[in-house]
Amino acid sequence: MSLLARLLSTIAMGAILLVASTPAAAQGPFTRLQVLLPGENAAPGTGSGKTGSALAQISGTPFTITVRACDSQWNTVPTVSHTIQILSNNANATLPANAQLQNGIRTFTVTLNASGSFTVYAHNLTDGTIPHGASAMIASQVLQAFDFGSIA
Repeated sequence: MSLLARLLSTIAMGAILLVASTPAAAQGPFTRLQVLLPGENAAPGTGSGKTGSALAQISGTPFTITVRACDSQWNTVPTVSHTIQILSNNANATLPANAQLQNGIRTFTVTLNASGSFTVYAHNLTDGTIPHGASAMIASQVLQAFDFGSIA
């Protein structure tokens, strides 16, 4: 093996060892629930715990939300398997059955059946001391029509 090949191999091994030995962010105790909407992503360590903006939804069309069990810095707490109830201020919403978090996370399907701006909430049925997680406002729009133009 040439000197250059050995040097590159040593550098590569050092980089692999450095990556492998970098500790993951330690999470603290479970203190809150986070609701992420389509268009949003988890961002632990930030003020809001998320990036992106909620995308508008079409009334009557199901979409997926993600509920996360978080510590005070928005890190997922994977040991939490509490039962979660999804609520909304849209009285006509179709909401999922209660379900347990798995490794601190669960996705749920929600359908907003009216137009307007609404919020979805995650309620912890296992531990009443954990406050509701509230989503950003979701714009729900009624689809007025389709326009089928010719394809050129």
